[in-house]
Amino acid sequence: MKIFSEKGVKTWVNIVPEKLGIDKTPRELIEKYPSVDFIPISGGWGYDKDDCVIIEKNDKLNSKIIPFDGYSVENIFVEKRIYLELITLRAPEVSFHNINWKLQEQKLVNTDNKYFDHLKYFVTGYIDDDWKSLKKEYEDNFDFINNPEGLKKHEVKKKELLHGYETNYWFDISSFYNQ
Repeated sequence: MKIFSEKGVKTWVNIVPEKLGIDKTPRELIEKYPSVDFIPISGGWGYDKDDCVIIEKNDKLNSKIIPFDGYSVENIFVEKRIYLELITLRAPEVSFHNINWKLQEQKLVNTDNKYFDHLKYFVTGYIDDDWKSLKKEYEDNFDFINNPEGLKKHEVKKKELLHGYETNYWFDISSFYNQ
């Protein structure tokens, strides 16, 4: 697996929209590529505490019927930012496929009576052309059903082509924490 260093993550993987000349906030950009109708956030992209995503429990568009669930908002944002970084905002030749992410650490940070949820994820995926090549090899060999040695070689190649990185998400959860 190719693991990006923190510098590599910030310069190649985490495509911050400002670097692409996109002047939209996370909320505006996420609403531009919706799979959910609304996400009650403001603030930044959440790469660090100073650029945190602010979850807005009292946003006027929140449901008055369904109980507020800040944790679900965090999960939606994590998914959306990963897809924006690795698919939507990338050139097709360097977009990713078969993306997975796993929470590695979560901690509550209290600073000046503001509450932050700091999440650390490990994200993996394949560059699109690599994924297509692996899929074709697998299908052309009939899923290696009668070729255990070929399957082992394929799995080694698959591990070598996998990209991974650790990334941070900072959320200001003051609007709903401890209420």
